[in-house]
Amino acid sequence: MTRTLYLFGSAAPPVFDVARVIEDAQSRGWDVCLGLTPTAADRLAEGLDGLAALTGHPVRSRYKRPGEADVWPTADAILVAPATFNTINGWALGLTDRFVVGVVAEGNLPGQGRAAAYPWDVALDAVDGLGRPGRQDAP
Repeated sequence: MTRTLYLFGSAAPPVFDVARVIEDAQSRGWDVCLGLTPTAADRLAEGLDGLAALTGHPVRSRYKRPGEADVWPTADAILVAPATFNTINGWALGLTDRFVVGVVAEGNLPGQGRAAAYPWDVALDAVDGLGRPGRQDAP
């Protein structure tokens, strides 16, 4: 039985390697559906058709219109990678105006795993109380 992974990406430099991540997940038995924030979709615009061909599903960056059929199978897991500071904050606050954040924030299927990978920037070390992940001063 094939498991379905929703792979969501924000507009951070690691998103340019998304094809490699898709191929790796597929080699592990996952059916991958790719969703991007609007800015990430804009940055990858020239390659979106190729990414859709690679996954076998349309790449999505916007909600479907009322009455439109859902073009993706139901997810078994959701991975947000890369997840920008903006995406993480939108998720934490439940700001669901963007497709990627909305699906992650509202997704509550029993047994569905969700994870995010944040590309840490050294400038964030200067933010009071934030602390680098993995350090003892991290919240």
